[in-house]
Amino acid sequence: MFKIRTAYPEDAPRLAQLCRDCMGYDYPLDLLAAKLEKISADPLHRVFVAVAKDSTLAGFIHTQVYDVLYAPTMLNILGLAVDSSYRRQGAGSMLLSAAELDARHRGITKIRLVSGMERENAHQFYLKNGYLFGKTQLNLKKEL
Repeated sequence: MFKIRTAYPEDAPRLAQLCRDCMGYDYPLDLLAAKLEKISADPLHRVFVAVAKDSTLAGFIHTQVYDVLYAPTMLNILGLAVDSSYRRQGAGSMLLSAAELDARHRGITKIRLVSGMERENAHQFYLKNGYLFGKTQLNLKKEL
């Protein structure tokens, strides 16, 4: 079983490790820590963590209120990572549940997320948790 709580500034090193090891994003710790501090003060963002019985931070979920002109307000899952040694033990599902409860408290009735095509295990996890495939999109970026 895991305890779900809001992320603290001192969680930054472990969050950086999870971003690198689970998601492939090797973002510098100092920048991640500054970003965590900034988004923690933003009411549109939430970062929840799953803490194992041994006090290890097993995973996290980062969400943001997603508002566009052409659809009702949604909650956007920006990132979900669970350490490989804690997978299939309920941490990911508990993090999703925390995000869903937060959405309901905000009056939001729909959650969206984007997952890389290569993350087939993640897709199966989301399907198992009641998420459905939407549309296929092309992700375009431009460096400025």
